[in-house]
Amino acid sequence: MLDRAQFMETLESVAEIIRTSTEPLSQEEILGYFKDMELTEEQKTMVVNYYRNPQAEENGTDSEDLGSGTENTGRQTEVLDEVEHISPVLQMYLDDIAALPEYTGQEKMNWYQRLIAGDDAVIKNLSDCWLARVLEIARKRATRKTPLEDLVQEGNIGLFLKLQELLGSGKMDDFDAVISASVEEAIWAYINEVGAEDDGDHTVVGKVTLVQEAKKLLEEQLEREASLKELSDYTKMDEEELREILNLAEKANRA
Repeated sequence: MLDRAQFMETLESVAEIIRTSTEPLSQEEILGYFKDMELTEEQKTMVVNYYRNPQAEENGTDSEDLGSGTENTGRQTEVLDEVEHISPVLQMYLDDIAALPEYTGQEKMNWYQRLIAGDDAVIKNLSDCWLARVLEIARKRATRKTPLEDLVQEGNIGLFLKLQELLGSGKMDDFDAVISASVEEAIWAYINEVGAEDDGDHTVVGKVTLVQEAKKLLEEQLEREASLKELSDYTKMDEEELREILNLAEKANRA
């Protein structure tokens, strides 16, 4: 059984190594950090794919060969128009999306059913289905301080962990909703972590805006008012800090 906490900690640690490294890591180097976890071949492939580093070009992935005229190309073009600078990592992600076929709702549901039955072979298929959605969620949160490619990576970690959690669970659910929530939570946690590094009044204002938007999104998902604990779990922020921020927001709205 995969230790979720250890796996999550390792994923984040390797992500930080990749962000700060002057040279791309090879697949062998990436997987070396997970050698004690006895990952399946499918899990190893997913780990490498989620980092989406330029070293994939060394293994036969040529961005010029990936653009295939599929309907997804429109989504890629839309994002390209809105992003000022496209890094090699982000470009590869966009190319991956453009190369994918359109999956039907029935195909996805069949894969979800196989997933909860314990078939890890469908994780790659479901991951591909979610590439564009992760990008869409991340794009709404991207700022100069939290670049799109970083948020995409964090969102993909949230996606991967949720698929692992659902694997073999035997539980039917609103899969699109619970996976979207997991992606959102991972992205919000990263935004909050980065924001916590700053000091000053501008950070307080930023956190108020952040919490207000997170509360709105969570309540749209729940279709009801969110409790403080639910909001804390969603944003990965301390309940006491959240209470203070919500009080500030309420005072500002009354002013």
